[in-house]
Amino acid sequence: MAAPIIREIRSDDLGRLVALWDATRAADVSERESVYGLSEVLASAQADVAVVALADEDGPLLGAAVGRAAHEQGWIVYLGVHPDHRDGDLGRTLLDALERRLALSGIATLCSLVPPRTTRSRGTCSRAPASRSSTSCAAPSAASPSRRGTSPCCASSAAGSCPAAPGTPWAA
Repeated sequence: MAAPIIREIRSDDLGRLVALWDATRAADVSERESVYGLSEVLASAQADVAVVALADEDGPLLGAAVGRAAHEQGWIVYLGVHPDHRDGDLGRTLLDALERRLALSGIATLCSLVPPRTTRSRGTCSRAPASRSSTSCAAPSAASPSRRGTSPCCASSAAGSCPAAPGTPWAA
């Protein structure tokens, strides 16, 4: 398969985002415990920062990442990769694209609230140091949006900002 198209979400992608949500939740029992509900994901996709991956403009979404800036940090609202496309680095590619867009507004730390039994999200976070200088998962703090039963997982760049060019690694 050719490299997917990664671009910002558009209003005509929202129905496909719902289909992706349904596909990821049906495939993974752990995804059924999402911190944010579908209505919050859709609202954030329209109001905040969201990127999608497609094989072609008319096809279904292969994946999506939705985030928002809050408390001087970027927060991942949703990261989903269709079960049929999880054999590569699409999740990381989407996170990198989301991270670059959030960096344009001065965000240098990207965090995610992770339900305690969700291993897929924690795995993505724990593998993040390949492109980020520090990653930590910890107990909730006063700075994290309050969600019962979750812990924040954050990654930040040593340089304090995202690299300008796509695919450029974080400064070490």
